[in-house]
Amino acid sequence: MRLLQQQRYLLHQGIEASAEIMETVLFEDKVRNMLPVRLWIRLKKADGTFIYTLTYTLITQNHIPGKGQIVKIKYLPDNLSTILIL
Repeated sequence: MRLLQQQRYLLHQGIEASAEIMETVLFEDKVRNMLPVRLWIRLKKADGTFIYTLTYTLITQNHIPGKGQIVKIKYLPDNLSTILIL
């Protein structure tokens, strides 16, 4: 449930960016109709630089991103432990 609260906060306070999915690991513990997912991403910041990071998010089962896919996200620059995929 904490991850769900973080997702709500990111929706309103997060910075929008794009990220390339490097690896996706699914977890079985559902949160309502969403699955917790650990992602290894290459985040492209607004200044054009890249950050490689391991992060977590919630995703519906029919929207699981694959390796190499570019997704729009929201994140907090001081805390990359969770992101929100838009």
